[in-house]
Amino acid sequence: MNNHSDEHYMARALSLAQKGLGWANPNPLVGCVLVKDGRIIGEGYHHQFGGPHAEVEAIRKAGAKSRGATLYVNLEPCNIWGKTPPCTDLVIGSGIRRVVAAVKDPNPAVSGRGVRLLQKAGIRVTTGILQKEAESLNRVFLTAQRKKRPYVTLKAAVTLDGKTATRTGQSRWITGPEARAFGYRLRTQVDAILVGGETVRRDDPSLTSHGLGRDPIRVVFSNAFGFRKDLNIFNSKAPTWIVTSSSISKKTQYNMEQNGAQILKLSIKNGEKSIKHYMNSLFKIGINHVLLESGGKLTEIALSQDMIDELYLFVSPLIFGGQAAPSWVSGTGISAISSAWRLTGASISRVGNDFLIHGFIKH
Repeated sequence: MNNHSDEHYMARALSLAQKGLGWANPNPLVGCVLVKDGRIIGEGYHHQFGGPHAEVEAIRKAGAKSRGATLYVNLEPCNIWGKTPPCTDLVIGSGIRRVVAAVKDPNPAVSGRGVRLLQKAGIRVTTGILQKEAESLNRVFLTAQRKKRPYVTLKAAVTLDGKTATRTGQSRWITGPEARAFGYRLRTQVDAILVGGETVRRDDPSLTSHGLGRDPIRVVFSNAFGFRKDLNIFNSKAPTWIVTSSSISKKTQYNMEQNGAQILKLSIKNGEKSIKHYMNSLFKIGINHVLLESGGKLTEIALSQDMIDELYLFVSPLIFGGQAAPSWVSGTGISAISSAWRLTGASISRVGNDFLIHGFIKH
């Protein structure tokens, strides 16, 4: 028998959970470790949305040895039916004597109820082990559940003077192949990639992972519909949603649907065309994580409405200059330094010949 602590086994559960990155969403990342007499007898993680939960995989591997064991999991076991049965039923039926969970599930249908069911069945439950690390790992899921909107990650590529294109509109390529590949991999980890209609018309982006993993849903915010039929967003590589609050003729809608797009018409409350309203609507239809790759105008609007949580800013060692060259954040801007958006937990690293600034936007 060894003397490993609860923290040791929870760290292993967190490590397993991370393996589901890019595949489990919109579900959370969950890992599970079963321990008996100081030995790991089973472990698992949630591989992909719709697949077995981590607890199921671990208990199946342990089999009859589960009786009397301690189960470590980084998120409270679910007590409701979804695409799979409740995990609490399996845990109780397996004879497990103790459950250690890092974080309670913020989903109102689950939060605390899974713990209470286990305790009612005579199982000892401990929570809060490596809670900070567990919340960081599942920041996307937890933010979405708590704020009822998708977690929003902003990705931008700029020059040293903050430009996203030259004054004539040339933007390919500001960063090198390594930075672009990093950005493509980011796309595999989200539910949707979001741009404005102006970006689509000007740059004709593909908005895919370029073969590095699964492709996100392509979401275009636009109240104008002058899209060419040969644009990359209309190829069959990934679904395309055009989100609008404007009225659209049956003929225009039919033509875009024939091109492969789905039109989502969202009603506007009190005439307010806010990013927050759109984001709330996306959350209601199952979008938990959005990657924003927009122009400066939409980026500024999202910032001003506290809709950006995380930032990946690639900085190329180039200088464009020129007042007419677009910047990655435009709009009116702030009037006082005290109102500035602040990056927390910031880090800087090299990606090829470019620099990557990563951090979180303080709301």
